[in-house]
Amino acid sequence: MGFPKLYFPNTGVSPSVTVTVALAVNPAVTASFTVTQQELDPTAAPLNVLDVRNAAWGSLTWASDHYLTRYREYLNSPQLFGPTGKVKTGRVTISGPTAGASFSGAIPDSYAYVHAGGQPAHYSQSVHNAVNEWFDAYGKERLLVYVVDNALINPFKDGTLKTVLSRLNVVYKTTNGAPRISTTASSTTKLYQYIMVDGPFGAVPTTDLTNVGWYWDAVSSTADGLNGNMIKLLEDAGGNAYLFIDPENNLMFLGESNIFDLTQATAAVMAGGADKIADVKMRQRSVFLANLQAWLLNAAQYGTGWTDMFLLPGTAAYDRVTEKAGKTPVQLYDAAKEKNAFRQ
Repeated sequence: MGFPKLYFPNTGVSPSVTVTVALAVNPAVTASFTVTQQELDPTAAPLNVLDVRNAAWGSLTWASDHYLTRYREYLNSPQLFGPTGKVKTGRVTISGPTAGASFSGAIPDSYAYVHAGGQPAHYSQSVHNAVNEWFDAYGKERLLVYVVDNALINPFKDGTLKTVLSRLNVVYKTTNGAPRISTTASSTTKLYQYIMVDGPFGAVPTTDLTNVGWYWDAVSSTADGLNGNMIKLLEDAGGNAYLFIDPENNLMFLGESNIFDLTQATAAVMAGGADKIADVKMRQRSVFLANLQAWLLNAAQYGTGWTDMFLLPGTAAYDRVTEKAGKTPVQLYDAAKEKNAFRQ
């Protein structure tokens, strides 16, 4: 006997199955009973985030790092995310090693989101091994984020470091210009649709997506040669990815943490409604980040119960979900949207 897999927004429902037992005796004896699988309230427990390195650019816990200021602020805002937030999640709790240090040892299974920022090129292979092992054990049901935002990407480029990204054959480049919202093939995906149109913080204004005004410092890294279900959301003028998400493997790559520094509205302003942000470019940057983090935290909390909806048609993963669920990922997404589940 098996219970059906639940997809967002039904992940908090307690599914049941009816079992009928018939005994081949004379006279025949038949009995039926219902078995219910108790589902836990996903907002009852903390949503634990581990910052792998407390140092330098891209860290969530380094006190001197202003580069992810708004990214970190939004994550920590109970008005935006949490049991009483606009997006209902567990209480977001960010932890990490002491200042200047990297996490050591095996990463506990209590972490739903592992953040590999703070110059991953400076990690020892043992730290990357811990991330790799955590990913192998829980990856598709948890969230992994890499922030590789400076010029120190040679260990990634030349394969010196064995990382989840290198195993997925990500190709690294230096930047070729300021970040822009991708309007190429990505714009036809459900991931793009969620972040740009359907997300809980409203639609991103589409005025001049090539000049949204994100800050960058000319020492960024980008990724090329995306494959499988990797979906580019931000790019440079050459089409290389500043930011991509892979819903099949539940990970995000960000090549420039300055993008999410102080160029977005505060969390308090966002809690009051993005429609009150008069400056169109500020609203573009702020809504994009807030909807992005809504996607990420749902991915951390619900795993494939969320990410399967964003797989790309024509991929093997898309076909596997279709076979098991009896619906395509596109149909699962459209059903959730019809229930108004994205804007709670």
